[in-house]
Amino acid sequence: MPRYGRSALEGDRIAVNAVTPGPCNTDFTTELGLTSQRTAVQGAAIAVQLATTAASPTAASPTAGFFHDDGSVPW
Repeated sequence: MPRYGRSALEGDRIAVNAVTPGPCNTDFTTELGLTSQRTAVQGAAIAVQLATTAASPTAASPTAGFFHDDGSVPW
């Protein structure tokens, strides 16, 4: 999806990325019997980071990528 979005929005200064929050402890995962030490806030951090970087007019915004806490995920 990000690659398609990149070509469709190229030149519009709109970044399109995908993120993975990793396993997080939420009501949904608890109901499924899954547990994690990671909170939903911790899982959301990479999405917030990319969204605020993209909003900065001076930052070089990454686009057409797949990211997690440690950076870019090859795919």
